This record gives sequence, structure tokens and C-alpha cells, in this order.
Amino acid sequence: MEKGINELTLDEIFEGMVTAFDPQAAGNWDTLIQFRIINGEKSNIYNLAIKNGTCTLSKGEVDGVKLTITMNEKDFRALVKGELRGEVAYMSGKMRVRGSMNDLFRLNSAFKKK
Repeated sequence: MEKGINELTLDEIFEGMVTAFDPQAAGNWDTLIQFRIINGEKSNIYNLAIKNGTCTLSKGEVDGVKLTITMNEKDFRALVKGELRGEVAYMSGKMRVRGSMNDLFRLNSAFKKK
């Protein structure tokens, strides 16, 4: 039986995003997106590097980030589950964004939905 989103670790969620990456939809997109997922005092940092039709995952601080998305873990899980729309999260302050808005808008279309 497949785990529900609330049973997955953040590592598993981000690994799933790499698996769901659609190179055709991404085209020639070249970016580095950092996610800062906050749980209490702890900040988990994940980076998705998209280049040459590939998506790779790393953790921790890196240089060259073009977009940073900061959310608390509960809201991030709701976003991943489809219970919270990105536009609503952004407009309500549940998602803080710094950097390329173009990359933010492209993010959703570059990953296949289950």
C-alpha cells in the first residue's frame, strides 16, 4: 500500500518531485529553486536544480538560487496534497517567495501530477 502524504518524510516528498519531473514540459528551463520548510524552530532546506532536461535534488544552503519558497511544513503538505492552491498560499502569506516569479509560475507545469 502506498503511503499518504502525511506519512511521507520531507525527503520522500522531494524525491517524489524529482521522479515526477517532466523534461518535455520543462523544455530548456535552467533554474535553481530552494524550498525552506519550517517546522517549529527547525528549517529544512531542499534545492531543485533544473537544467538540460534534468532535475536533481540537494539539501542545505547553496549558491546561485534563483527562487526561494518558504512555508511551514503543515501548509507545504497541504499544498502537495492539493488541499491548498499555490495562489491562495501566496496571497494569504502561507507561502513566502523571494526571487524569480517566472520560475514560480513554471514550477507547477514542470512536474507530472499523480
